[in-house]
Amino acid sequence: MISCRAGLVVLAVVVVAAVVAVYFISKSFSSADQSSGANSPGPRATSTLQFLIVVNRHGNRGFYSSFPTNPYPINDTNFWPFGAGQLTVKGRDQLYALGTKIRSLYNGFLSDLYFPEDFKASSTLIDRTLQSGLMFLAGLFPPKGFEIWDGSILWQPIPLYPTHLDRTRMVSSAVSEVECPKFNLAQKQSLNKFLEVYGSNVTGLLNSMQPYTGMTVEPQSLVFDMMRLWDSLACVDSEGLSLPAWTKSFYPEPMADLAEKLYTAFTIGSDDMIRYLQGELFKEMVGLMRSKANNTLSPDRRMYYYSGHDHTLMGLLGYPEPGGCWDKYCQHQVCPNLRATQRQPNGYLLHSGAVHRRTLYRLGTDATQLSRVQLSV
Repeated sequence: MISCRAGLVVLAVVVVAAVVAVYFISKSFSSADQSSGANSPGPRATSTLQFLIVVNRHGNRGFYSSFPTNPYPINDTNFWPFGAGQLTVKGRDQLYALGTKIRSLYNGFLSDLYFPEDFKASSTLIDRTLQSGLMFLAGLFPPKGFEIWDGSILWQPIPLYPTHLDRTRMVSSAVSEVECPKFNLAQKQSLNKFLEVYGSNVTGLLNSMQPYTGMTVEPQSLVFDMMRLWDSLACVDSEGLSLPAWTKSFYPEPMADLAEKLYTAFTIGSDDMIRYLQGELFKEMVGLMRSKANNTLSPDRRMYYYSGHDHTLMGLLGYPEPGGCWDKYCQHQVCPNLRATQRQPNGYLLHSGAVHRRTLYRLGTDATQLSRVQLSV
């Protein structure tokens, strides 16, 4: 059993496909540190940039469970050739494109060539996150010069290490019941509060949809039924497939509003849930940034990369405001970045950027206190 106390720290991040943490310090680095490649420097490869952390959600995947009348059943290989929960072709393309995008933004700060002392990539041990990470790396580090081992295959193997600090598995009650009973209890309490307030809304919505979905609405399965219905529609929509005409009355609204509240309650409904879920991972990230600032990071890398899940980002971005990080379309949009800038000797400014909002956070010197400041877009 893991320790539920590990990593009881605080974090601010945003939900969706990519979160970038950037650390700037006021000293510049020498031209020898710059990439010697012929490509022009990216717009974010500034002279003060010293450290970069990128965290992304995996790309599009097939749904796990759906409703009886779904015109795109998961066993239809014409639409889901890789099966339930697996990365789709579009999902692979998304992460490759994200890798090339990060390369274009930070080229010059990142060397054209891969060196393990400069860069490290990690992933949870799930098929779709491992594949997403590999696609990202293919876009970020296309082989050049001596790295080209076959002129007809412009790809090179970049190591992708496992991370055991991302506790996304715990959102499954069957897992948390064994691995972290405290998270399991906090999740039950959070869901009970959700059902007390919104249970009748969920029941009414599912009953209204029942003639079209063919689903039987049972009080004991409201949470699961709402989640599988939302997830299956969102997965189909994100793949660019045409939804049935009847869904226009329900999806994305008013489903999205209830789905936002439900997923928040299910994942980050309280401080304890956030801390148990991603506190250890955040603690590692803060440790890396502090080591970089103190010139004690070894190896003295420039970039760390993490391939994770929706719940990875929700857990990270739930700080400092439980339930305050959800983007209603978070599973299917790219969230540009979280960056840190050293404005004064004793603190960092963290800015999280999403399609719809900009927010500044100040991280205290003890890495436990965050205060929120609004930043105009």
